[in-house]
Amino acid sequence: MTGWRPIESAPTMASIVADVAAAHRLPVSVLMGRSRYKQDVRARQEAMWRCREVRQDDGKPRYALQQIGQFFKRDHTTIIHACKRHLERTT
Repeated sequence: MTGWRPIESAPTMASIVADVAAAHRLPVSVLMGRSRYKQDVRARQEAMWRCREVRQDDGKPRYALQQIGQFFKRDHTTIIHACKRHLERTT
């Protein structure tokens, strides 16, 4: 079959959070919680940024800011702030 390609499943927000938590050696509950310790906040912001970076085939973000905010139980403006802060730290 020409043009066939396997279906690639995009990572879910839950799997992204689990990956980031494991990389930072934190429990998932800390990333989803309200802790304001620097290492916890930075890991949470990275998870939010990674969720925002998941793209559809057309290049648009797979998850809307509101969806990510609902998942993390935060406002969409918090997601915008988290993405900006993560990029400032990494670039």
